[in-house]
Amino acid sequence: MQWGKEATFGELLLRHRQATGLTQEELAEASGMSVRAIGDIERGRARGPQRRSVDALADALRLADRARAEFLAAARRGRRRAPAGPPKPDPSGELIGRDTELAELRAFAELVARGTEEVPVAAISGLPGVGKTSLLTTAAHALADLFPDGRFFLDLRGMDEPLTPARALDRLLRLLGVPETEIRGSLAERAWLYRSLLDGKRVLLALDNVPAADAVRMLLPGTARCLVLVAGRRALTELTGGHHRVLNVLRTADAVTLLARIAGARRVDGEPGAAAEVARLCGNLPLALRLAGHRLAVSPQWTLKGLATMLADERRLSLLSAGHLQVRTAFALSYRQLGERTRLVFRHLSVVPGADFTPALAAVAAGIEPDDAGRALTALAEASLVRRDGDRYELHGLLRAFAVERFREEESPSARRAAADRTNAWLVHTATRAGLLFDVWQRAEPCGEPASVPLRTCAEAEAWLDAEAGNWIPAIRYAAHARWHHDVIAVARALHWFSYVRVRPHPWPELFGLGRAPARAAHTPAEEVALRDLLCWALAHRTGHGRGALPTRELALELTGAIGDRPEEAWAKCHQVANLLRLGVPEALRPDREPAVVVSAR
Repeated sequence: MQWGKEATFGELLLRHRQATGLTQEELAEASGMSVRAIGDIERGRARGPQRRSVDALADALRLADRARAEFLAAARRGRRRAPAGPPKPDPSGELIGRDTELAELRAFAELVARGTEEVPVAAISGLPGVGKTSLLTTAAHALADLFPDGRFFLDLRGMDEPLTPARALDRLLRLLGVPETEIRGSLAERAWLYRSLLDGKRVLLALDNVPAADAVRMLLPGTARCLVLVAGRRALTELTGGHHRVLNVLRTADAVTLLARIAGARRVDGEPGAAAEVARLCGNLPLALRLAGHRLAVSPQWTLKGLATMLADERRLSLLSAGHLQVRTAFALSYRQLGERTRLVFRHLSVVPGADFTPALAAVAAGIEPDDAGRALTALAEASLVRRDGDRYELHGLLRAFAVERFREEESPSARRAAADRTNAWLVHTATRAGLLFDVWQRAEPCGEPASVPLRTCAEAEAWLDAEAGNWIPAIRYAAHARWHHDVIAVARALHWFSYVRVRPHPWPELFGLGRAPARAAHTPAEEVALRDLLCWALAHRTGHGRGALPTRELALELTGAIGDRPEEAWAKCHQVANLLRLGVPEALRPDREPAVVVSAR
């Protein structure tokens, strides 16, 4: 590519026409072209006519040898596409909430521009709609001063029909000014030509929607002072070295700022609480926030509180759309590219009660082996459809809504019910097993035990119960609603000793209270007494509602006396005395109050 100033085809045509003394009308008649066409060429409106028109003009001007070659070359240059810079940054204003990422890219680009970075590739990845393209284009414009020899943008269409490395390389060669007729030879030969054109230059290459690392390798400039910005849903960890950044969703304050930028600051400032709730229901995802802001902008009669109410129901993804731009479509593009087993795991994640989970729980939900679930989760993480944090995975709220849609669309009602039952039963049974490890009086195992994680010690049980609290607590609620009486009683009794270990913000009164109705329904008064006593203990010692526990405590004592359960009566009296002492009630120390140890010994 010639990097200096050269005469355009229009300038040469005007020069040669004036040198021969021809008017535009006379040249038009001699060449067979229209006067208007010649005028457009000379004014620069038409920069490179077709070869037959150029030959006709050269013949009419009687150009030969060097002058004709120069004339033809100028026409070829005019037909080349001008080097394509990155698209303009988002028209809604400057990028919001990405100052840290831009600063990191600036620092890395400065190293590249100085030639001190061995791998001059900066890769941006993240879940669909997180703003990768916005960051890519903003960074490309912000870094223009470091790369004066040009900036080129290429969409590799990784989510549609990806460009092959050969086609992508051909496009870059054309952008660099190589005539199409001169792009030939093997892929390696064209790559050599591409790199030779960039040798010694400082150029920025922005590649968007990159499907995989293999799509990038052939396009790397091969010179240390050219920066390659890469954006795609995959993390491209195979591109070792360089700079890698996985974009997260926005912070809540930045999410509200983005919403205000689109819907109007006065409107958002008037309902700050509702604005934060809209941001939460959008998962702080930039694409979803933009679509929610658009909904508000085109519906001035809507309030943010009203929008939050609409976003809270199952139609959330349908609401987050504007024409062809939809959150659901962005997710579906990635979903369709997954393998069959990986899609199965993804849609079954919708039955996991909590926000995060392990491969073991995902395997139970999908009804497959843990190793298969682990491989599927790795593929989902690489596609940015789940986020990995150590040995746990997390599903974004909007992706969960999409998984629910796929689950309902692709699984039968009986399969959906079986998956939900299987997942919640596994959690309840495993929580029961974990709780029993803390019981110094018994080591009974729960009945109907499914495949489980290994729990051998109190430390392992405590770690599992703490990590999975977001899953086993709602699973107990599910079991109570499903009337799994035995399971609810068993897990409540088993967790009694665990609730003593450390103060945890678990809803112990609710969990122990859930077992009372099943015990009554199962006609097991001893279990009902025990659970009432545990409820009283939780109210008094874990929530501080000691006085509220007294009526329930008295009823528990009456029941123990009626059924003659002396050990349980002893526990009830112990808890009653402890509660009264905690409340500062002197009656607890009356000499005539029968000690619990006496009751136990009878």
